Amino acid sequence: MRLEADFKEESFRKVKELGTTPADLFRDVLEYVVRNNRLPIRKEVVSDDDAVLLDLVKKRLKNPGEIMRNVNLDDLLSGHPGSRKG
Repeated sequence: MRLEADFKEESFRKVKELGTTPADLFRDVLEYVVRNNRLPIRKEVVSDDDAVLLDLVKKRLKNPGEIMRNVNLDDLLSGHPGSRKG
């Protein structure tokens, strides 16, 4: 495998910091591919707006707060900073 020297050095160092070796990591990845017939990771390209939205969703999933029931659109908009009150 050909890698830029700086990238190889940094990535191998970080792999070792995570408690494994590059050889074990590659072997584990290939074993996963053989067993599951798919890659263990997925690359997704998202816009900046989508990235912000995904971050918000993740935060709310970790700390959902109070569940609101029987809420209408006016109730939702009344808490929005850009909503018109009156």
